[in-house]
Amino acid sequence: MSTDANISPRKLFLNQLKERGEDCHAADKDRMAVVHDEAAENDPVFEFSEEFTIDVGETIKRWECETDYTVTNTRPNAHAGAFVSFQVTASETK
Repeated sequence: MSTDANISPRKLFLNQLKERGEDCHAADKDRMAVVHDEAAENDPVFEFSEEFTIDVGETIKRWECETDYTVTNTRPNAHAGAFVSFQVTASETK
C-alpha cells in the first residue's frame, strides 16, 4: 500500500493535473494546468507539467471561464533538485 509520503512530488503533481487540470492556451499551444486561484498576491498561479518559453506580458487564456491573463512571473518548481512543474503567475487582463 502506498501513501503520499512514498510518492515523489512530481508524481503527486501529475496526479493533480490528471484529476483537476484545466485547459489553457499559453505560448501558442493548448496545455493543461493546475490553476491555484489567488495564490500569489491575489493572482492565480498556473502550474504546467513542462517548462516552455513564455515572457512577462504575454497572454494565457483560461478556457473554463473564458478569461485572459497577463503573465507577471515565471519559475520552475523543483523539489530536492528534481523538476516538479513550471509555475506561471498571471493577473487578469482588464
